Amino acid sequence: MTLENKFQLPNLLKVERNVISDIKSILEEENIKYSKYVFVVDENLINVYKDKIDFIINQLGEDNYIFCVTDNSIKEVSKLNEKVFNFKADLIIGFGGGRVLDICKYVSFMSRVKFISMPTALAHDGIASPIAVLKDKTGITNSCGCEPATAILIDLDIIKSSPLILKQSGVGDLISNIVALKDWKLAEKYNGERINDFAVMLSKSSIASIITREEMSLDDYKFLETLSYALIMSGVAMEMAGTSRPCSGSEHMISHSIDYILGGRAPHGIQVALGTIISLMLYKEDYSNIIDIYKRLEISLPKLTREEFLRVMDYAPETRKGRYTIFDTIDDKKVYEDIYEELSHMGIF
Repeated sequence: MTLENKFQLPNLLKVERNVISDIKSILEEENIKYSKYVFVVDENLINVYKDKIDFIINQLGEDNYIFCVTDNSIKEVSKLNEKVFNFKADLIIGFGGGRVLDICKYVSFMSRVKFISMPTALAHDGIASPIAVLKDKTGITNSCGCEPATAILIDLDIIKSSPLILKQSGVGDLISNIVALKDWKLAEKYNGERINDFAVMLSKSSIASIITREEMSLDDYKFLETLSYALIMSGVAMEMAGTSRPCSGSEHMISHSIDYILGGRAPHGIQVALGTIISLMLYKEDYSNIIDIYKRLEISLPKLTREEFLRVMDYAPETRKGRYTIFDTIDDKKVYEDIYEELSHMGIF
């Protein structure tokens, strides 16, 4: 009997300071060949990183097209896909945050054109994941399956200079794996879901690499390097499992509900950080060490009124119907009122 479990990983990963200065030689050494490329950048970053973008383009050649991303909509995906096709590009380079990389990832998947990911922030675990978060025509966010990038180049100097809240967001998204794994285990026990033990191992390892550190500083290159690898491990765990289960559970549902009900209150990872505490409270698990990490890294959680909180919690299970989580064990929604009182007493709300 032959067992098959196919999953795709990036061919190249570099996490270094000033990696941009070696981009041409790195691609040559890895035999990543191209004739024409589309350089994709967030419209809000093109002036911020003008010198670095100019340097990259000078290194890689002038036969290119610069595409500015305005949002992470399906419409934007169609526009980029059309440009890649008409330009006859054989390489896509994504330089930016989540919406740039998600759009590039999905277009690469559809067009079968190589994609080099160059994140400018560590705001979430989508850097190496097989999932693109895209908005449909109605503005609703959907997680779309695809494939990870051909290569990932993380310049730690760029990451260090990124806004503090985005680095905090990355930590929040990573730590949420704690709840995601609990929900997955719950689904295995009560809903017959199959768990991938290797994906669980990777997800756990990614968490441990951060929460066990004595020294934590979002301005420290070593910590940012560790965070980079941890978020990449999370992405690989999802690719290995063939699902976002290792890194997304009830805590993500709470964040999605905040987006839908309240229009969002903070970056994704910060909202997920709040969701992590709430879900651990539903599990009646100790969360004091997580709160301690938030304090050490000065992560401020979004504040909700009682009415907002109850609306968010009521809708949260609807954001991912069919995904079994701790929500499926809640019989009395009065528990949400109790949690709100406790969070208010702690000063979180």
